[in-house]
Amino acid sequence: MHVFTEGCTAGNGLATLMPNLVERLDVMAEELQGCKVTQSIGIGRSLRWTFTHHFTHISLLLIARHELKRAARNSSVVSRDYKRLSRAASKFIRDYMSLIGRVAQFSFYERLFALWHILHLPIFLLMIVSALFHVLAVHMY
Repeated sequence: MHVFTEGCTAGNGLATLMPNLVERLDVMAEELQGCKVTQSIGIGRSLRWTFTHHFTHISLLLIARHELKRAARNSSVVSRDYKRLSRAASKFIRDYMSLIGRVAQFSFYERLFALWHILHLPIFLLMIVSALFHVLAVHMY
C-alpha cells in the first residue's frame, strides 16, 4: 500500500499541492501494514477498518478539499483547474480507499481461514478416533 503513495511523494502531481493528504495516507498505510512478523493486520484492525472506512473517506476528502482551496488561493493555475484537480484527488482517494479495503478484507479472511484450520484439526482427529472405535465395536459385537 505504501507503494501506492510513493508516486505521489516524488514531488509531482497532487502531492505537491496536498502534502498533508499524502502524509495522512502514508500514516494509514503504516497503520494497516500490521505485524511485521506475521505480515497480517489481524482481525481487530480489519473489523475496525470495516466500520470506520466511511468516516475516514469523508475526512480524506475534506482534507483534500481544504488543501486544494488553500493552493487555489496561492496559485491562479490551481484556481483555474480547481474542478479537474478536485475530481482527480477524489478519484485518487476513492481508489486508495478501495485498495486498503481490499487488503483489510483479505487479511480478515486469511486470518479466519487460519483459525478454521486450528479449530478443525482436533475435530478431524476426534472423528478418526470415533470411526476406529465404531469399526472395532461393530466387529466385536
